[in-house]
Amino acid sequence: MVLFLFAAFLTVPALAQAQQQQGSAQARYQCLPHADVVEKLENDFSEKVVGVGLGNRGQTVLELFVSKKGSWTVLVSLTNGWSCITAAGDNWTPMELDVEQQS
Repeated sequence: MVLFLFAAFLTVPALAQAQQQQGSAQARYQCLPHADVVEKLENDFSEKVVGVGLGNRGQTVLELFVSKKGSWTVLVSLTNGWSCITAAGDNWTPMELDVEQQS
C-alpha cells in the first residue's frame, strides 16, 4: 500500500502539469472522458472502484479499480473531465488497513 501511494504521489503532479497541455497529457497517457474510461473498465475487465483520493491541491482525483480476478487500474482524473490510465496490472492482493495502528 505504501508503495502504491508513493507511486501515486509521483504520478499525480506530472498529470496536473500535463493538464495545462491537454494534448500532451493525452499523448503520454491513455486519456478519455471519465465516463468512457469507467464504462470500459467495468465492461471489459469487470473492474470496480475500490478507493479514491484527492491529489495535488484538489486538481486531480486518483481512483483505484480492481476486479475479483485480480486485475487493477489506476485512473487519474483531471479537472477538465478527462481521465488518464496511469498504471494497470494483474494479481492485485487486498490488504487489511488498520487505521488505529498507523496513528
